[in-house]
Amino acid sequence: MIPVGGIVAAALLAARAASRASNSGGGPGRYTPQPKPITRGSPSHGIDGLAVLVWLFCGAGAMGLPAAILSGEPVAIALCTACFVFSFPWLVARKFFAPLGMFRCAYYTANFSRYTWLNDKPGGPALAAALSLVHDDKPSLKGIAWVEKKLADTEKALQPSGVAAMALLEAAKGQYDSARALFDSLLQFDKKLLPRAVRKIAAHWLASDAAARGDWEKVLAVAADKSLPYSRLVALLASCGRRALGRPDAPGNFTLWLAWLWAPRRVWTFFFVRAMSKRQVKPPRATGAPVLAPLPNEAGPVAATLHRHLSLRLRGGKLSANELRQLAQEWEAVLASDRTLLQLADRCAALNGGEVHATVEKVRDLLETELARLSERALGTAGGEAPALLRGGITQRREELYERLERLMDQMERRKQEKRELDTPSEWREVVALRSLYAELVQGVDVPERHTVFTVVSNRLVNFAVWLYNDRAERAVANAIFRFIWTEAVAVGDESSAKLNQKNSECPL
Repeated sequence: MIPVGGIVAAALLAARAASRASNSGGGPGRYTPQPKPITRGSPSHGIDGLAVLVWLFCGAGAMGLPAAILSGEPVAIALCTACFVFSFPWLVARKFFAPLGMFRCAYYTANFSRYTWLNDKPGGPALAAALSLVHDDKPSLKGIAWVEKKLADTEKALQPSGVAAMALLEAAKGQYDSARALFDSLLQFDKKLLPRAVRKIAAHWLASDAAARGDWEKVLAVAADKSLPYSRLVALLASCGRRALGRPDAPGNFTLWLAWLWAPRRVWTFFFVRAMSKRQVKPPRATGAPVLAPLPNEAGPVAATLHRHLSLRLRGGKLSANELRQLAQEWEAVLASDRTLLQLADRCAALNGGEVHATVEKVRDLLETELARLSERALGTAGGEAPALLRGGITQRREELYERLERLMDQMERRKQEKRELDTPSEWREVVALRSLYAELVQGVDVPERHTVFTVVSNRLVNFAVWLYNDRAERAVANAIFRFIWTEAVAVGDESSAKLNQKNSECPL
């Protein structure tokens, strides 16, 4: 019989002695409390003497769990189970409590981790709890609020694990756009602060979310991202993506089922893989979107252009730059034609009011807004050859984005000056929102225009990061901001800003 009682008692005594020794001021018999570490400042995982002692004394009891189960003695089973939980807390929280939706048990169990989350609390335990909530088909709103409170009400600095927990909580609420933005923001953090567990959860969620939306290009991009660890589940989804897109390297049925056997969660993915295996490996046609009825032969240019506009919009709402320019040119021709003006004049007369040219201007304003919003690349199509209708829409959209960006930066600056500090998760949400606005403004534009946008945000964002680093000791978040500004400074050719923020990003974590 394994003396599990003595093992557990010895482990507790050794842990208590190790804890006192680690906090000792130096001389024997003296105990001087030391401040807890604020940030990780170490590789993606860590280990200390307490972890070694726990593994030495509880590991034997954990390995004796099968023998205890076979013996059928409840006391032995309970003690060996406790030893197993103390030896592998993150494994138990992730593989046992999270699938069962037991978020409190997952949180407190992960708190025992002395390896994966040595200096990363409450972020790591909160991530375990968030995994439990996102597994539930109907997540508890009280549970979400409970985990968010754990992240907000702490003196520890925010870590990438906390950001990943925030992203999962947003997904549990159904706020998938916000969850994607938070997961994407993880790559701004220093690699030393990104445990493999965080990067793997991010890869799983981003790939699964993209597959659920049918965005197979995103799935392949996640699978090819070298900053994310290899995952058998992501590899399976990438194989499905290559097949769905009709790529030349698309796997056959045999290879696809081998990938399914190699991947985890086979029960949950079986029917999905079976449906993918029935697809023919060929380039997909543009199907699935609503199809408009064909136009009659007598339809005029207004009806024809509107029909084309609606068809492109129903296809998914995103146009290429060439399609957008062509559509704008068609609308320009329609609005300038005498036939359209005569039709509008007849319509105004029938309605007993309205002026033709005023109506045309209103339609033009509506089209400018619509065309600018139709494409993610709309802001980059304002070249000299772009139709005036498109240039007007782009200008309107840019002014709107600039206004939102200025308002957000003013809000952050005013709060800093008035010392109205938000909890760090909320501060990071605002940084992510600012980055999203910036990304939309610089998408598809040339370098001089991108440099103009960069000058709007760089200095004020640097000052905000310095305040986070010096006054609030939020070194991980500040470092991520420095790294973002450094990357953008290099992209726009601002050498002085690049050198400054490279130096800032090398400050101690």
